[in-house]
Amino acid sequence: MTETFQRGLSANSPDERDVLRPLRFAEAPDPEVSFAPIPDFVVDVDVPAATERNKTPPDGVLPLLFDYQFFAGRSHADHFHRQIVDTANQAGANAISQISIPFDPARQSVQLHHLVRTRDGVVETLNDSVRLEFVRPDSGRETGMFSGQVTALLRVPGMRAGDRLELAYTIRDQSPVTGHRYTLAISYADQMVLYDQVHVRSSWPRGPLNFSGHGGAPEVSETYEDGRTILSYGPGPVEFTEPDYLTPPWRYPYPVWVGTQYENWHEVAEWAAELFQPVSDPDVDALAQTIMQAHPDEDERIMAALRHLQSEIDYFAIMLGEGGYRPLHPAETLRFSEGDCKAKTLLLISLLHAMGIEAEAALVSTTTGRGLDVLPPTPQVFDHVIVTLARGNRRYWLDPTGTPQHGDLRDQQPLAWGYALIANDNSYALTQVERPLDRVPFLDIEERFSIASADRDDHRAVLRTEWVYRTAMADLMRAAVDFNGEDTVLAGINSFYAARFADMNPIGDATLEEDPESGHLVLSAEYQVELFDFSAEDAPEPTYVFVAHGPSRQIVMAPLENREAPLAMPYPYDVRHRIVINLPEGAEGWIPDSEEALEYAADLTVENDVFELMDERHYDAEQTVLTARTRVMSPEILPEHFTRVGNDLQTADQLAFIVLGEHINVAMDPGRTRGLVTPSAPPIIPGMAAATR
Repeated sequence: MTETFQRGLSANSPDERDVLRPLRFAEAPDPEVSFAPIPDFVVDVDVPAATERNKTPPDGVLPLLFDYQFFAGRSHADHFHRQIVDTANQAGANAISQISIPFDPARQSVQLHHLVRTRDGVVETLNDSVRLEFVRPDSGRETGMFSGQVTALLRVPGMRAGDRLELAYTIRDQSPVTGHRYTLAISYADQMVLYDQVHVRSSWPRGPLNFSGHGGAPEVSETYEDGRTILSYGPGPVEFTEPDYLTPPWRYPYPVWVGTQYENWHEVAEWAAELFQPVSDPDVDALAQTIMQAHPDEDERIMAALRHLQSEIDYFAIMLGEGGYRPLHPAETLRFSEGDCKAKTLLLISLLHAMGIEAEAALVSTTTGRGLDVLPPTPQVFDHVIVTLARGNRRYWLDPTGTPQHGDLRDQQPLAWGYALIANDNSYALTQVERPLDRVPFLDIEERFSIASADRDDHRAVLRTEWVYRTAMADLMRAAVDFNGEDTVLAGINSFYAARFADMNPIGDATLEEDPESGHLVLSAEYQVELFDFSAEDAPEPTYVFVAHGPSRQIVMAPLENREAPLAMPYPYDVRHRIVINLPEGAEGWIPDSEEALEYAADLTVENDVFELMDERHYDAEQTVLTARTRVMSPEILPEHFTRVGNDLQTADQLAFIVLGEHINVAMDPGRTRGLVTPSAPPIIPGMAAATR
């Protein structure tokens, strides 16, 4: 779905024959590039002189003018580009001697207007001497997506330091699926901020028109000419301030502007609904019958169909031409056992329909989902599609491209999409989609140490550990097992513990098993270990440090001082770690008294609007217990919470720990400490992990 709605505009009702056509075998057309005069809709802009803002570029290129003009026509949309750059040295001249123009030849053509070089006041047109080549980037293997995009590579001969180069061209965009209700999205941070002067102009037919700017996008003026609406900015500079690190994408840290001919979300929902009508097909019906025979309960059938899509249909997208918008026929998806989010969504909807279960597509954004409500209505703001259905009083959100999900239907929790648009004729607004917080952690770690002896030189212990993965964390672990193999995953846990001790030997084999009652995934292992002794040589007792390496306190990934924008949090995140230490006979003196306990590690309870931190310790003559938990409850920290959050973090150690034995003559070796505190469950921040496709 990545391409489907990033460029999606509008659609006429698709002909059934188009839906059935096997788009997988669409031929890639030859790129169309020609020379043509500048279109009549283009308004001429004077060439600016270089300013102090752009006098000493590090790469030798002085960008002077970026002129972009858009025309929404009846049968196509035109995108006019004109760029003028100066060169300060030979490095700059070499940099602009090759110019790339990417486009989709299945629906776009390129018209070159002129390529002009100015040298020592002499103007020379290079239209006849420029070399044109085509490059088809093939990243399908790495990305699981073949776009069919072509790059027109213009090679300009003989560029020298001090030359000025001016290029003007138009990309004509035609698509039978998107129709003729257009959307224009402009990201000012891409390259416009580099230019001294920027001119943006868009021409629209009179009628419904919604537009808005965010992230500091410059304001546009609205005028009317010859029965058309003209929106324009400049010529003028685009001022840009680098945003605070990890500002949530739904807060629009970069300047963007969106204009659309869609009047409301209902029109967008109707457009999408036409593309995702359930399809009747013998292959789909056969699979539906197989599922129904194996699962008498409807909820079980839904989950069986979802798991089949998630585990048996690989992700791969054919985005060539209409494939960027229209889903493949479900029979094609089944035949090749692969498809993108559009194809998988249509197949799941069709499967459920064949079983008498109503379901619909829902458009979502993997990045800006929580900020969709401030944007004008358009398909272009979505980059993913999933399936939604209502059962009783509850609505479920199912992602057929996601990690295989276990548990029953009521156990399924949606990702934190923020907002979704349900694709049906009765959808008039965005629907809020938030993941409720679970009562139990996603990951529970328990480590039980039985120390062999209180002897000063005997550091042996037996460690029995159990990791309980729940809900989404369990699904991720299952996916890791499917991809890497169970042996690799179990070898990884052995390597993790080997790095934490002076010596480690497994006792038996580690195991990874499903809990049939709860549906949780349980990893169990047992080791003979030698504990690190951190005491000084003349200390009467050893010093042992036990660290709760699971619940990370590194959840605030950027400084809050002098910060102005909200900060993204790893949400949802909930990890608990329990360490039980069985003390040997004669180790009564290892237990810290109240003053020592407060000095080395005190209990902790922190609760604010963003997260909860908890450390609890229990000491007695036979057993010491540490329980630590980190729970994130909000996807972001707002500036009004910075002070409280900062103060709370200052009161907490980076990791919860317990010190047993000698507390005075201690020698904390950095190398040993580094291995001891290596986190096992680091948080994930949005934008630092791959988005769901």
